[in-house]
Formats: sequence, structure tokens, C-alpha cells
Amino acid sequence: MVNSAFRHDATLAEVLSSRARSASDLRLMLDAIVGVAVVSVALVLRPYGWFFLFSAATCFASFGLWGIADRELNDPVRQLTVIVATLLKAVRVIAAVAGGIAAVALICAIVAIPLGTSWMS
Repeated sequence: MVNSAFRHDATLAEVLSSRARSASDLRLMLDAIVGVAVVSVALVLRPYGWFFLFSAATCFASFGLWGIADRELNDPVRQLTVIVATLLKAVRVIAAVAGGIAAVALICAIVAIPLGTSWMS
């Protein structure tokens, strides 16, 4: 189910965090696992268009990892130690930064497709 009740001035971060918080555990786990697997394959095999594939998969992996870490941090039943809470907060920050960089790289890769090398001449 898609939440279409976002405020008209909601930021992208608010929309993504709301989507991650409302996603199922299975969805977040699949996003993280499949994203990391595709990133690994793209880096090792370097198929045609590997950068596009790498950037998109990093976005999915970051979304899943951020959602899992956020869910664990906000679980009222779970009593986390200070070290575990700090590590989960670090995972959230790293996933957010990696996802943001991957999103910018993905946009650049999409824009570069129609441009090709013609802009260089």
C-alpha cells in the first residue's frame, strides 16, 4: 500500500523514511540482500552499463539497510546496548550518505546515456 497522504511540502528524505518505516521486514531484507548482491556482481563482472546497474543497486541496498537499522533503533521492546545503538546509528548515516551519492550518480548515468560523447567535441 502506498501512502498518498504526504504533505505537499514533504522533503524527499521524509518521503523515503516514511516509505522505509511502512515497508515490511521482508521487503527491507530483500532490498538489502539483492542490492548488495547486484552491487557485487556489477563490480566483479563489469557488464555493459555496469555503472548504471551499480548505482541503482546501491540505492536499493541503502534503502533496505537504512530501514532495517531504523526499525531496530525504534523498536520499543528491544533494549539495545550503547555500542549496538551507536553502530545502528552509524549504519543509518552511512546508508543515507551512500544512497544519496548513488542517487546522484544514477541521475548522472541516466543523463549521460543520450549525451554519449557528443558533448566532448
